[in-house]
Amino acid sequence: MIRRGRDPGLDHPWWIVGVAVVAGLGSWLIARRRPVPVWELDLTTWLNGAPDLAATALGPVMQVGMLGAPLVLAVVILAVRRDWLLSAAVVVGGLLAWFGAKVVKDAVARGRPAVFLPDIDVREPSAHGYGYLSGHSAVSMFTMVVVMALLPQRGRPVALVVAGLVGVARIVYGV
Repeated sequence: MIRRGRDPGLDHPWWIVGVAVVAGLGSWLIARRRPVPVWELDLTTWLNGAPDLAATALGPVMQVGMLGAPLVLAVVILAVRRDWLLSAAVVVGGLLAWFGAKVVKDAVARGRPAVFLPDIDVREPSAHGYGYLSGHSAVSMFTMVVVMALLPQRGRPVALVVAGLVGVARIVYGV
């Protein structure tokens, strides 16, 4: 019997957690390697070499990773769904993603791309501190997972692409 009105894609979200854990551990293992792998330096150089037009186009997308993005999403959820609990969870989760990334940064202690690639084009000179784990990427992934839960199934890949583009944008911007 098929139940109408339910989204079977959200019945078992543990696969999302599993993929996130595997991806996080894999990237952590790579980030801990010294020296930085040549393939990673080459990929960073290639992405950072994107034209300024591409960087300009990615600038607004990168803002999805700002600490304020979960706050904006919480306000939208309140306005559209009047769901105080979900709005509060989005704010708390966004803060946990941001500050969790800070904890990982201190544990891994890996510099930003300019430390390893002195000729990199740093398009956002205000960035400081360690580079891994990107707080923007952590916040955007958390925010987009919440958005995925709110979107119909066919719209979910767009949210994943946006979250991925935030990470790409950080590299294009050299931070």
